[in-house]
Amino acid sequence: MFLMFSFGCDDRGMGSDAKIDYQREAMTAMKMALAASGFERMKWVRVAQAWQDMGRWVERRDGAAPCVQAEQD
Repeated sequence: MFLMFSFGCDDRGMGSDAKIDYQREAMTAMKMALAASGFERMKWVRVAQAWQDMGRWVERRDGAAPCVQAEQD
């Protein structure tokens, strides 16, 4: 329940067409890290890193040109 609250009660499915703001989610996790200490802080830093990684993967996936083979005559 705490994670849902901290990330804006996001209940979208992973297959949804809705856009996720990965940078905003990473910043939210870093704010949680600043408010925490010890193990909790490290947990939130890892969550922020995961959001950043997911954002990079999506950018790479969406930005990559489709692999099309030219027809040979």
